[in-house]
Amino acid sequence: MNDFAKALKKGFESAKRAADARKEILEVFKELHEQVMNATGGKVSIERELREVKPDPSETAAEKFIKSFKFPSAAPEKYWAIVAFNPTLPEDVHRPIASWSQESAGYPCSVTWGGQRHICEDKVALSNCLAELLEDPDVAGTLFSLMQRQPAVMQKAPKPK
Repeated sequence: MNDFAKALKKGFESAKRAADARKEILEVFKELHEQVMNATGGKVSIERELREVKPDPSETAAEKFIKSFKFPSAAPEKYWAIVAFNPTLPEDVHRPIASWSQESAGYPCSVTWGGQRHICEDKVALSNCLAELLEDPDVAGTLFSLMQRQPAVMQKAPKPK
């Protein structure tokens, strides 16, 4: 006979470890956000964001029609991304710099960019991975371009003569 009380106790312990791990991951991303904001004078923010997979623009109308019969009520596919944007600009586009996935227990989590998937088993590995992400030349180029963008200046219309 199964010892359900013992199994329940193990479940509670597992749930606490998972909550602690998820809190730890949030703290790492909060620290990342704060340091990047400070280093860029408040012009670059990095966050995790749930995004929708965009439809394939090369897909023909006929292919879309056929797909609608195969998957009539399919909700848009979604994924988590690490995005960067310039918070000083209204309506700035959030640019994905990596994809993100996380187990329900918090760890392991993974960060994927440049065709490589990085698996992080703990806080130290996640911090090191995110530092490596910032050092990537393509990612750094995106962040630099965000930092250089300026809000559009409203020009006064010339007075009528």
